[in-house]
Order: sequence, then structure tokens, then C-alpha cells
Amino acid sequence: ALVARQDAADNAVIAEEAAERAEQSASVAQQSEAVARERAREAQSAEALAHSRELAASAVAVLADDAELSMLLALEAIDAAPPGETASPAGVLALREALQQHRLLRQLPGEFTDAQISPDGSTLFVTSERDRSVMALDSSTGAVAWTFHDPSIVDAVAEFQRMRILHLSVSPDGALVAVSIPDLSTLVGAESSAAPARVVVLDAVDGEVVEALEFPCPLSTAQESGFTPDGSWLAIHTGDARCFDFESPEASWVSLFDTTTWQEGARLQMEGAVLEVANFNADASRFLIHDLATANAELRSFPQQELINQIPDSRGYWRLGPTGEQMVLRAPTDSRRRLLVRAENNETISYLETDDFATGDSMQFSQDGSMLGVPTRTHDYVFSTEDGELLVDLGNTGVTNTMDFTADGTRLLTTNSTGAQIWDLTGRTSTSGTALTVPGADENWINPNAVVD
Repeated sequence: ALVARQDAADNAVIAEEAAERAEQSASVAQQSEAVARERAREAQSAEALAHSRELAASAVAVLADDAELSMLLALEAIDAAPPGETASPAGVLALREALQQHRLLRQLPGEFTDAQISPDGSTLFVTSERDRSVMALDSSTGAVAWTFHDPSIVDAVAEFQRMRILHLSVSPDGALVAVSIPDLSTLVGAESSAAPARVVVLDAVDGEVVEALEFPCPLSTAQESGFTPDGSWLAIHTGDARCFDFESPEASWVSLFDTTTWQEGARLQMEGAVLEVANFNADASRFLIHDLATANAELRSFPQQELINQIPDSRGYWRLGPTGEQMVLRAPTDSRRRLLVRAENNETISYLETDDFATGDSMQFSQDGSMLGVPTRTHDYVFSTEDGELLVDLGNTGVTNTMDFTADGTRLLTTNSTGAQIWDLTGRTSTSGTALTVPGADENWINPNAVVD
């Protein structure tokens, strides 16, 4: 009996050891299977990644010749994302480039400090940083039609190479170009002035001088004012010799010159203001006068100049829409956002969401008032003024300095440190971008500088 019990115990131990060995073998088999699955997944992912990169490279390769095909290849590259990834980064980058190129009609290299496009889009008027000249360029070929240059500009400010001194304003009919040339030598305390501040009006066809207006105020300029939308007036910030003196606010104003006789027909002035600029609506029945020093503004009727609305501390970012019913300001709590408001009562219409700080003084309404262009350091946006919807995100190749719409709103001119760009705002793509569904994510709207979440 004792022997039998011992044998039973030994057999139990042997059975237990055998069970342990079987369990270990099963575990090893499971691990081997998991390793095989992981290697297969890695191989599949590597294959998908290689295919996605190949498609993205093809998208970039054909971009210059066929933007439509480039977009399709980029979308395929995104769809070919490895399993578990929401999108192919290479595909997204290729799509950004394709979308931007898709709307970019022409790029003209140059060092431009200001630029305007003729109402019909045929001519670009630009100021050169290199020699401080004004040029008219054919928008299709880049050929120079004429050049205007005043040697006294260079002599007066030779040491201020980066200073933006020439400002342009094009009349609504495209017939005239006003060039503002401030007297910077007086402003910086030079012993003598090379020439007084002046606004020179040029014939847009041949660049010949039509009129030259001289001012005792060294900072006289049509910047941010310029030709009224109805073409009747040329608005110029000016004053007497004390116009830049913050203790003499009565010494500065906005002069309106009749564009037929070039005689001063009216003065616009805001109490306590030092650096007034005026922005008119389409029929010149009302204007927004704004003080760059205090950031206060007033909406008034014209020619009566009766007060309609006061806008305290509008923070220097302002525009009155062509209808006279809308204004754009900087939101008081967030400098990256713009605020579209009703002109008569400051009631908010919409916040304009931007991802970066606006640049320069370049926010522009389209001529019909339906669109608003807002340039920033990294994006160029076009919004609907009806509800603030983002219509187009163009992106840019540098910090945008100026922005200008053609009369029909189908083209947009932008300038930056690399030159001038002409963009197509028509239906070459969806108004807001390209609808895109990526694996593992909801539908996204992709634009040149957008990021797939």
C-alpha cells in the first residue's frame, strides 16, 4: 500500500510537470504568434508608408505642371496612411502645397514695400525698397510699363534702408496713382530738408506727373486714406509744421482734395487727435476717422460731418466696409482675433478667427463689401462679411505687407519680402478648402496652412 501511494504521488508530480511544460509551450507559441503578427503589421505599415511617400513625392513632382493632378495624388497619399495613423504627414504637406499653388496665378519676385492692383487686374503698381521707385508692372508678364523715381527720396533717407516711405493709392477707375512721400529728413531732425512732404499724383498709363501737392506737415501721407471709393476726393493726413506734435492736436487733420481741380474742398478733424486717417464707404456718404495715436475713432456722415457713432480704443486695427454698415476692429481681449461689428452701434457680427497676429495696415474689404482680407504673419485669410465664415486660407511665403482686391473680387494681390503674388479667389477649389476624410478621423477642411487634427 505504501509503494502504491508513493507511485501515485510520483505520477502526480510527473503529470504536473508535464502540464507546466505544456503551458510554457503554449505561451511560447502565443508569443511567437504575437511577434509574427507585429512583424506583419510593421511590414504592412512600412509598405503603406513607402507608398504614401511615393504618392506625395509624385504630387510634388507634377505640381508645377498640373495642380489638379497634384491635389489628387496628395489626397491618395493621405488615404494611403499606415494603419492606425489618421493621415500621412507627407500627403498633408503635399496637399498644402498643391492647394496653395492651385490658387496662385503668378508670383513676381522683388523687394516691394507697397503694392496696389488696378481695378481690372491688368497692372500692378509697386514701390521698390531697393531704389525707392514706383513701377507699373504687367500682371501677366511682369514687364515694366513705366518707372517713377525722385532722387531726393534717396538723398533724404539714405541711412534708413528698411524704412517704408512710399505709399500708394490707386483711384477706383484705375486712371491715377497717388504716391505719398513724407519729409523724413525733418522728422529725424536733419539740418536741412531735401524736399517738403508731398503727394504726387501720376497718370496710371504712362507714369507722368498729373499733380504734385506739397505740405508743411512732414508726415503728410495718403496712407490708410487715399482716394475715396467714389473717386471724388483724395484724402491726405496733413496739417501745419507742428502736425507731429502730440501737444498740438489742433495742428493735424485730413484734407480732402477734389480730384478734378486738386483744390482742398474739406477738412476732417477729430478733437484731441494727432494722427488722423479717414476711411470712406462706397458712395462717400459716411466716413470713419481714426486717430493712430489714441486709437479712438468716430463714424460721421459726409459732407455734413455729423457724428453717428464713437468707437473708443479700437486698437489701431480698423476698416469701414464699402456699404458703410460694417467695421472691422481688433477684439479687445485677444489681439489675434478680429472683430466684425455693425458700424452704427458696435454690435458684434462675428469674431474672425486667425491663428497669428495681423500684419501691417493691410486689412482690406472687397469693393462690393462681401469679403474681408486679413493678412497675418503665417496665413492670408479671406472672410465673408455676412457671418464671418472663413472663405479662403491662402497661406503665404513670408510676412504679408500689403493686400488688395481687384474690382470684381476674383483676384487678390499680396506682397511680402520675396515679391508680389496674385491669387485666384474664384471656384477653382471649394470656397473653404477641400473636403477630406482621413482614416480614423472626422471630415476635415484642408487649406494650405491647415493642420489635420
